[in-house]
Amino acid sequence: MRDWALKRPTSSSRNYSDHLKIMNFHQNDGISIPSSYTSFLGPIQSSKLFNEVRSCRERDKPYFTSYEMSYVVHFRNRTELADPQALFTFTHPNREMPIDNSRYEVRKCPIDSMLQLHGFAGYFD
Repeated sequence: MRDWALKRPTSSSRNYSDHLKIMNFHQNDGISIPSSYTSFLGPIQSSKLFNEVRSCRERDKPYFTSYEMSYVVHFRNRTELADPQALFTFTHPNREMPIDNSRYEVRKCPIDSMLQLHGFAGYFD
């Protein structure tokens, strides 16, 4: 029978949701891929997405609840009403103790056209 010696990884590839799970197993001098990324947010118009959300109404809930949810979509049929703005930058590994994940930011988006705002597009880069 073999004895297995588990060793902590020196590198890892992950997304933000995996960060806290992996940090306990990562070597102190290890690297993370990606080592940092930034979140962006910008106002959009998309009648296609608006109509799809409208059709997702649940019978036992008010009509507006489907508009208050986050959706993961492929941005194809949309118009960006203003340039996306950077919000937060995440760096890994984060060795701060305790780790504080509370974030709040206010942004102003100057929109120069008379188009209807349907929502906000958020992504990481």
